[in-house]
This record gives sequence, structure tokens and C-alpha cells, in this order.
Amino acid sequence: MAQTRTDVRADVRRYLIASVAGFCLGMTLGFLMMFGLS
Repeated sequence: MAQTRTDVRADVRRYLIASVAGFCLGMTLGFLMMFGLS
């Protein structure tokens, strides 16, 4: 059970990092698009 719990925690951490990275990338692309159009 401990191993499974550790794996789940690692998966959650990886998912959170991917979500934050994707959000930052999306915001950066959005700002570039706005500045490019204006």
C-alpha cells in the first residue's frame, strides 16, 4: 500500500507540474497573440 500511495503522490505531482507548465505556456502564447494582433 505504501508503494502505491507513493506512486499516486508522484503521479499527482507530475500532473500538477504539467498543468502549471501548460497554463504558463498558454498564457505566454495568449499574450504574444494579443501583442501580435495589436
